[in-house]
Amino acid sequence: MSWTADLDPRLAGVAAQLEATGGAAEVYDSEWRLVYMTSQFRFFAGDKSVEELGLGRHAVAIRAAELHGMVPQEVSLRWMRTNIPLMAHDTPGGADAIRAMLPDEEARALGPLEPQEPQTLWWGEITYLHAGLPPAQTRYLVFALTEPDGERIGWTIFYLPAAPASIVSLITRGNQGMFARMAELLQPARHETAILFADIQASGDLARHLSSQRWFELIRDFSTEADHAAISRAGIVGRHAGDGMTAFFLAEHAGSRAEACAAALDAGREIVDWRPAGMARGELKINAGVHWGGALYLGQVITGGRLEVTALGDEVNECARIQQTARDGVLLASKPLVERLDPEHAQDFGLDPLTITYRTVGELPGVTEKAVRDAGGVPVVSVPPRR
Repeated sequence: MSWTADLDPRLAGVAAQLEATGGAAEVYDSEWRLVYMTSQFRFFAGDKSVEELGLGRHAVAIRAAELHGMVPQEVSLRWMRTNIPLMAHDTPGGADAIRAMLPDEEARALGPLEPQEPQTLWWGEITYLHAGLPPAQTRYLVFALTEPDGERIGWTIFYLPAAPASIVSLITRGNQGMFARMAELLQPARHETAILFADIQASGDLARHLSSQRWFELIRDFSTEADHAAISRAGIVGRHAGDGMTAFFLAEHAGSRAEACAAALDAGREIVDWRPAGMARGELKINAGVHWGGALYLGQVITGGRLEVTALGDEVNECARIQQTARDGVLLASKPLVERLDPEHAQDFGLDPLTITYRTVGELPGVTEKAVRDAGGVPVVSVPPRR
C-alpha cells in the first residue's frame, strides 16, 4: 500500500511541504498512527520505505519495533517517559494502551508514568545511532496539526540540529552539492577516482617575507579558490594541510572516467593559474599533480573536531609525490589519467596522444628520495597552461 492511499488530503499536503524542506520529519494522524516519513528521516532509518517503517502503526509501537536500536536503550526509555503521557490524550485507550504496545521487559523498565496536561507543542533532545559513526545529538519538535476551526487532523515530529543557529549557519555556508556527494560516502567503499593535489611552492620563504595578516589572507583566499575549483566540477575536497589541498573526482559523480579525469585536470589548471590581486606571477608559484585511482577506498572521517572525506590507496601517495615534484607553477598529470581522457578533452588540454612524451617522476629534476621511493616509476607529463 502506498502512503498516499486513503490519506487525508490535508495530511498529504503537510507531508509534501515537509518533504520540500529537506528536513527529517514524521507525520501522524490524529490518533498517532503513522502516515508519512520524509526521505531524510528514512535515510537515517536505513533508507527503508514508509511501509517497512510501520505505516499505519502507533508512534510508540514503531519505536519499539521498526526503529528499535536507532537510539540507545536509556535514551529510548527517556523519550517514552516524556512522550507517552503527552500522546495518551489522543490515543484510544490512553497510556495503558500505549504501554501494551511495548515488549514486557521494556514496559517494566519504563516504570510509572506521570500524567500530563494535553499540549499541542513540545520539544526534546535525543541521541541516535548510525552504523559505523559516533552517536549524534538532535532535537525534535512535536506539534499538532489543526484546521482553522480548531479541528485536530494530526501530528508532526520534526527533527532539528542539536546546535544553535549561529553554528548551523557556519555549516550551511558550505556547498550543499559537495555535502550531498560526501553524504553518499557514509559507508566506506572502493571508487574509481581522479585525484588532485595542489600546494604553494616555497611557502615557508614566502611566509617569512609577508606580514602574518597578509599571509593569513593569502592562505584563506587560496584555499577558497582551490576548493571552488574542485567543487564547481563535481569534486569532493579532501584534507587541507598547511597551504596544500586534496580533492577527489569520482567517476560516478562526473558521469564517466573520462569526465572525472578532465574535471581533475581542469581544476588543477585553474588552481595553478590563480593569483591574488596585486601579486605578480613570479611571486607566487602553485604546483599541482593529478593521478588516476581505479579502486580507491573512500569514506567519511567524522570526529568531534572534523568532517572530511579521505581516501586510501597507493595512488594517493603517488599523487602527493607527483605534486611535490612539480616546480615553478606546473601541473603534472600521470599517464594513467591522461590516457583515460576522451580525444576532445586531450585536445582541450593541449595533449596530443600521438606525440606526447612522458618522463617518470624519478627522472624529473629535484626529485626527492621519498618521491622516487613512492612514485619514481610513474610516467607524468606537464600540462600546458591555458591559452
